[in-house]
Amino acid sequence: MPMDDIAIDEELATQLCKETSILKPVLAAYQFENSLETQLPILQCLKNDFHIISICLKKVDFSICKKLSEGIVKALEQTGKTALINASSDMTHFESHRIAEGKDKKAIIKIKNRNTLGIYESVRQEQISMCGVNPVTVMLLCCEN
Repeated sequence: MPMDDIAIDEELATQLCKETSILKPVLAAYQFENSLETQLPILQCLKNDFHIISICLKKVDFSICKKLSEGIVKALEQTGKTALINASSDMTHFESHRIAEGKDKKAIIKIKNRNTLGIYESVRQEQISMCGVNPVTVMLLCCEN
């Protein structure tokens, strides 16, 4: 990283894997994932000493998002830690500006209203190519707990 290495919070990561069988430590999951490399320099500018846990999600059902959010909240409670939960997503891909703007607006309204099931379902029903709908859904669900 530009300003130094960033440590993984091993204690919280271990507890998180205990709280939910959904997560497994798999470094290969990040081989083609680029959200961390865009987020971490910004976080380093804001705070110079922090630890991370990164979760890479594939396409999963809403029930899995719900279970994962519950596991995150339980792991934080068990360790007595607090966390900034950050979700990364591009919005609509490969559409005209006019179409993308309309689709993105539908998704953004759901996010602003913290409508977790709504954002999850809207992306699928409206065929919005938002790549990070699952992380956004998990993040919003964590806020409910």
